[in-house]
Amino acid sequence: MVLAAPVALLPGQTGATMEGRMAAITVDLQDGFMDDTVAVSAGGTEVMREEGVTTRFQIGMAKSMQIELPEGRATLTVEVPTKNQRATVPIDTSRPVFVGISLTTEGALDVRVQEQPFGYM
Repeated sequence: MVLAAPVALLPGQTGATMEGRMAAITVDLQDGFMDDTVAVSAGGTEVMREEGVTTRFQIGMAKSMQIELPEGRATLTVEVPTKNQRATVPIDTSRPVFVGISLTTEGALDVRVQEQPFGYM
């Protein structure tokens, strides 16, 4: 009997699937959340769901996480069902992607995409 051993990536190597390379995307849940549910989908597949999201007002962030998506162009759909809000944004995962998700004081969803990490105090 032969057992397969897990294969580790070499230093500097990135993960890949049979379809292509994967890219890590940083998603920051930022301002305006109070016990909310936030879901992020890409290509019709939910890739993140967080419940009970509450902003830490001292730093302007509730939570930061990384998700993996296939490298290339994609569309992210962000939903906050507890506030009946939804937005879509295009991203290009062949470059660094940092997504900041906030609720404005009016309750609207604000999704920002940039190539540098967001700054927090």
